[in-house]
Parts: sequence; C-alpha cells; structure tokens
Amino acid sequence: MKSFSLAIVFLAACSQQRSPSPASPEFHNDVIVPQDVTWTQLVNATASGNSIVKSGGQPQVDDAGGVSIQSIASGDGWLEVTVSDAAAFRFVGLSRAHTGTSGNAIDFAFRLQSGRADVYELGVWRADNSVAAGDALRIAVSSGVVTFSKNGVAVFTSPTLPRYPLLAAAALIDGGARISGARLGADGPLSTSTFVSGLTATPSADGTGATVTWTTNVATDAQVQYGATASYGLWSGYIAATATSHSVTLADLTPGSTIHYRVRSQDSAGSGVVSADAAFTTPSVGGGGGGGTPPPSTTNRHRFCGWLQATGYVPLEQDPGYLTFVAHASEFDAVHPMWYHLSSPTTFAASYGEGSALVRSNTTPGGKRTLLIPTIAAADGSEPSWASTMVHDASLRATHEAAIVSLVLAKGYDGIDLDYEHLPDADRDAFATFATELGAKLHAQGKTLSFAVGGLITPKYGHWDYEKLSAVADQLHVMGYDFHYLGSHPGPVAPLGWIQQVLAYIHTIGGGTRSGKFILGLPNYGLAGSDSGTTGWFGSSMDSINLVGGSYSTTTTHMDVCPLTNGDSMPSGRAPNATSSQGHLFFDDIASHEEKVKAAQVAGLGGITYWTIGGEPDRPGPKTFFQMVRGYFPQ
Repeated sequence: MKSFSLAIVFLAACSQQRSPSPASPEFHNDVIVPQDVTWTQLVNATASGNSIVKSGGQPQVDDAGGVSIQSIASGDGWLEVTVSDAAAFRFVGLSRAHTGTSGNAIDFAFRLQSGRADVYELGVWRADNSVAAGDALRIAVSSGVVTFSKNGVAVFTSPTLPRYPLLAAAALIDGGARISGARLGADGPLSTSTFVSGLTATPSADGTGATVTWTTNVATDAQVQYGATASYGLWSGYIAATATSHSVTLADLTPGSTIHYRVRSQDSAGSGVVSADAAFTTPSVGGGGGGGTPPPSTTNRHRFCGWLQATGYVPLEQDPGYLTFVAHASEFDAVHPMWYHLSSPTTFAASYGEGSALVRSNTTPGGKRTLLIPTIAAADGSEPSWASTMVHDASLRATHEAAIVSLVLAKGYDGIDLDYEHLPDADRDAFATFATELGAKLHAQGKTLSFAVGGLITPKYGHWDYEKLSAVADQLHVMGYDFHYLGSHPGPVAPLGWIQQVLAYIHTIGGGTRSGKFILGLPNYGLAGSDSGTTGWFGSSMDSINLVGGSYSTTTTHMDVCPLTNGDSMPSGRAPNATSSQGHLFFDDIASHEEKVKAAQVAGLGGITYWTIGGEPDRPGPKTFFQMVRGYFPQ
C-alpha cells in the first residue's frame, strides 16, 4: 500500500514542479504535504525562503553550506530541488548530521557542475547524470531503498541503506552557487526535534579541565553530565541562554584520567535530547614526562595514517585538507600534521596550522583514538644543511634531541615524525646515531619516533640506513613516490614495478623480521607537463581527475623506455594518465592505489600512509579510498 501511494505522489509532484505556480500535492494515508526547507547552520551562505546561496568564503573551495531544520526522522521521504543554474559547482542531498561544509560528508547527493548532476554518496561517484536549468532533481527513500531521479525518471538506485535522521544538506563551492526550491516530504510529520552534532571534548594541557563543544539544529540551552564511568554523577554549570553552538567548560578533573560525558540540550518548546556516551582522557601532569611508569607503547596502532599540510591560502576552518581530516578522523590510526620545520641546527619553528583545535579535538588530546604525531621537516633551503651539521656534533645532537622531547611532552603529543631529507649519503652513520639517541629518550617517556624515508631498492645510496633506523624507530614511512617528480619528464609517479623492488628490499631488513615497522607511502597527487620537456603542474588526485573531466587511460608503455630505469623495462601497473590542458598528466586513482596497497600487505608491511590528506580520488569505486585501504589494513 505504501509503495503504491508514494508512486502516485512522486509522479504528481514531478509533473507539477516545473509549472509557474505548482499546487501542493495532496498526500493520503500515512503521507503528508511536503514542506519548504528552512535552512540553518549557515556557513558563508545566505538563505532566502527555501533557497540557499554562497555569499562568503573563498571561490572554488567547499567552505559554505547549510542544513535543513526539518529532517526525515524515519521511514519514507524525499528531497526535491529545482535547478536554477546548471553551471555552478555545489552538492545537494540527504545527509545525517555532520560537521563542516564538505560535499563528501553528504550521504546521498547530486554533484552539480558544468551541466552535470552526477550521483555521489559520501564523496564517492556512483553514476553520471546531465542536468539543465529548470530540471527537478529528487532523492527519495522508499521502503529502505534510495532512488535518485530527474524530472520523475529514475537515474540511479542506491545499494546503500539510509540511516536516520536525514536532513537536506547543501555544500556550496563556487562563488554564488545556489540551491533553489528545496522541499522535503515524509510519510510522517517532518521532524524538527532537537539533535546534537559535532560533539568534541578538548582537555586542557595540565589535565585539570576540558572544554566540551557541540551544535544543535535548533537553539537550545546547554549542560554536560560527566564522571569516571558511564554512570556519570556530576553536572557542569547550566547555560540557560539558547544557541545552536555550545561550549561548556569542565573543571577540577584529574590529570591522566578517563572521563565519560554526554550533553543535554532542550529548546524553548521543551523538546530535548541527551547525546550518546563519549569519553576523553586528560593529559598526565607535565604531558606524561614526570617520572613513574611511561605510557604504553602505541606502535601497534599505526596501520593507516597520513601527512596533513595546510595550504596557507585560506583559514584552517576552510582548508580542504583539514576539513577532510575532520570528516574522516576516525578512519586514521595516526595523523602527522606538518607543524614544525628546522630554523637552525638546534631549533625549529612552528609552521602554519600548528596546534590547530580541529586536529587536537579529533585526536588523543581530544579523547579520540587517533594518535597525534606531528612532523618536523628539514627538506628545504638551509634546513638539510642544518640537519647535517647537527648529526655530526654530539653537543648539537643533545640540544636538538632535548628540544624535541620537551616539545612532545609539553604539547601532549604521542610522538614525533621527522622528515629530514637531502642530507649527503656520507651522513648515514651519523644520522643513525642521532636516531638511536633520540629514540631512546622518547621511548623512556612512552613516546614514539618515526621517520619519513625515501623509497630505496639498495643500501648503496641515501642517508637513510634501513637496518639501523628500523632497529631504533617505531615506524619508517617509506615515501613510495616521486619516481617521476616535479621537474622530471612526465611518467608514472609510483610505478608498480619500482614499488615491488622497494618492498623486496624491505623484506631483507633485519633478516626479514622488520617489515612490520615499514609503512608504505602513497602519492595522492598528479604531475603534468610536456612529453618533450618537464612536469610543472602539480595537483591532488581529485584535482587531476577534474582536470581531465574524469576521462583517462589506465595503461602506458612509458616504463618500457623510461631513461630513469637505466635501460631495464619495469611494469608500470595501472597508470592513470591523459592529455590535459597542462600537458601529459600522470596520477593515481583508487584502483592503482589498491595495487600498491595489496602489494604492501602481501609483503608484510605495517600499514599505509600518504601525502597528503585531502583531494583523495573518488573512482572507480565502489569502495572509497578509505574503505579500500581499511580492507587490507583494518583497525
């Protein structure tokens, strides 16, 4: 009965949607008249009636959007919008509550741009679909099945089950991007009940307090219940003033303790909600370095990680890499934000983004499982020279090592990651001595040490001694990329044959017993340039896919004749490439990454990392990049 009546309603609604003054269709039995969407939680956006438009932020950045006050609480329902402009880049769809403004966070979405309204689910491409101004787009849930349609004709039926409550959500990228005529319908009253999203807790550095933050879909009061167990027993102060963004401070906590908490919010009409239980751990006094038993080793929780670097062109709250990390923080075992760089042989300076609350609140300082292990870089300008000077001088080493340990303890980090590149080959032994000394000092405090190391196939070259470093460090992040690099001729960035040679060499280290300490690094980027010249264009995997409009070849014969192989033919593996406006473009998609991830698993490596978080490829599917990696290296 329900599916029959809904089918009639869908046809009626679509046939009227494009008329000048559509009459509201009459819903019968367990179906009601749809409502115009009321947009809330606006970020760099302005709402007018049931339309929303990007009015701030940066152009071509997913830093604007909003969600509906109404939600489909359960059962059947739909969202429909009328396309007023087929050119601007934006997402619209049905989504569970989430933080941020990324289209990748919308469960079921149309991705509109340049005459396209392709189907996406949580940032993953599902189906192609064209669109023109005036078209009616609908995403409907019926008997647990989600269907995408255009002007009443189905274009895709999803295999994904919906999870409730579902809100209308808009992610606006281009300046002036607009979602028009948004309406929601459901087989029960559209819910405007209070619900909580974005719940985080950030402990103070001394471990005696914490700040709990969250948002609600409507204005509510605020209070936090907390305690040593899920039975709680304590309440924070009560905040009577209503708002949609909430921040409550907890005091008199015990350093080094686990705190369970939940929040209570109630609107002026008496509709309230209590969130699910959550927990965080306060830092030990002095960041864990005050004597006693060191914290347990975190070595085994490092199967999937990534480097995170802010672009510097937009605020961190709008940075695409940082937003991607926030949206997928729970996927990572560890994150390595590029927060420091050498400023002399014994000192280092903070880089843009250092200490970001977006990162800290989603890692162990915020009570989450993801390890926070920032990176100190020495790869540019005078930095490699300073590092080389330091490793050869015992006094400078001691000062440098003490500064690193002090930083890790003061900031409550889980360890440190060092990206010291371009040192002379002759520095191998001195660099290993430095690693041995630093590793012992960090391990004495229960902290980890990892290095970013080049992809080697022989011990003959490079200052990274795999044998000695793997004996004293917790992880070696192998940079499995830049076989072809920015400034070389175009070719695969990480050909499979070369990766297999690197893995074969790793298998010999420690008599074949240390492969688990090595983490394979993937290239989340592409390079383009003239085949008769050099590469000069650099962009993320998604930038690369967009540059060629999603159409590209997956094979190449380049490695058969590449001069970088010294005359030896080498398998390229799957090698996405295409002719683009920037020249011959080579990059990686999910399937080419999977070849390398599978090879790393078979070789017994400890996990996967990549440079850098943000702009991950969205095809060919059906798994997302994150799902693919976790399929081989689960949590």
